[in-house]
Order: sequence, then C-alpha cells, then structure tokens
Amino acid sequence: MMKFILVALFIVAGCNSDTDKEIIGKEVRSFDPISVDDPQTLSRINAICSALLYKEGMLNILTSTEYTFAYSQKECGTSAGIPKNVRVAIQDTGSAYIFKSVNGEAFGLSNVETANSGLMKEICQNRTALTNPMQSASGAIWFSTTPANVDCENENDAFCIQVERGSPHDGNSYIVHTKEWMKVKLVGTNRGFFTDRKVVSSANCNNGESIERRAILK
Repeated sequence: MMKFILVALFIVAGCNSDTDKEIIGKEVRSFDPISVDDPQTLSRINAICSALLYKEGMLNILTSTEYTFAYSQKECGTSAGIPKNVRVAIQDTGSAYIFKSVNGEAFGLSNVETANSGLMKEICQNRTALTNPMQSASGAIWFSTTPANVDCENENDAFCIQVERGSPHDGNSYIVHTKEWMKVKLVGTNRGFFTDRKVVSSANCNNGESIERRAILK
C-alpha cells in the first residue's frame, strides 16, 4: 500500500481546479511500487496503448489534417481561462508529430500522444512488467484507469487514464507536482486521439499556484 506523507494538512472537497491547486506540489509521496495484475486495469491500458499505436501508424497520412479543440489555459497566479475553439493541424517536425495551431493561437497541448511519446510512453513501453508507481525519466509516476474525476469517465468507446508525476525529494520519496489525464477514443473515427486532455501542474509555480491546460475535441 502506498504511504502518503502530507507536507501540509488540507481539507479536500471534490475534484476541481481549486482542489488541484491545493494538492499539487504540497504532497510528499513514498515510492512503493507494486506489480499491476488487476485484469480490468491491464485490459484498459492495453486498449488505450493499442489505440495509440494504431494512430501512430496512421500519422504519416494524417499530416496536415485539421482538428478543432475547445481549449483553455491558465498560468501561475491567474484565474482559469475561458475555453475557445482552436483549429490545429498535425505537423511532422522531422523528429515528432505535433498539433500546431492553424491561426497562430495558443495551444499548449501540442503532443499528439502516441504509445512512444507523451503521457502514456512509460506505461505502454512497460506493459509486460507494469508496476504502480513506476520510474520515469524525470522522477516517478502514479496512474489510474479509474480516476476519481467527474470530468473524465470511462465510456464504451473511450477510456480515461490519470497520471500523477513526482520529482525526487528525499530518499525514497517524491514531491507530486503534476496531475494530468486524458480520454482516448478506442474505436471508429479518431481512434487513438484524445477527446479530452487536461494538465494541472505546480512544477514551475510558487506555492499554492498552478498552470492548467485543457483541450476537448469538437
């Protein structure tokens, strides 16, 4: 069982931006990995990774294809932004495929998300020996396919994945600074694309502040 050591004591009510801002960057969590053997969790992760791999194989012919997202963002110390429609197109940079704004508008979730790049990279690449939490290039990640988040609920044709990221703190513990989730389309049109994606992070903010990015596919 994961042990939680709180730097400060908070009362958490619900799962919204204010709650995220209180929790993110205030929690020190010990790194106690356990093997993931729950059939439902593994099934959902395999479904998400398979959909991402399918899309990855199609990106070369999807270059320049346009998509519209309802996109909002906030910076450290500011209030939440109002969502507005942003048109993006898939662009091949030579080293990666990204979403690039068609009209030069801000779009802070440019990673198209594949099994080898983005939120699911470490998880998809370690499916044969999956642990939770697990090491990442910059620290540690905790994940769940049943996020306690009313904004991201699993559906018949789309599954959610929630990931929390932590940076090394002291010995076997990490400071959790980022919470992010996405809902991935599993079948049909837009298979492998995220239909909803959100990031809340205090990594580069002062205490009690966070940035937010959210994009919902139209």
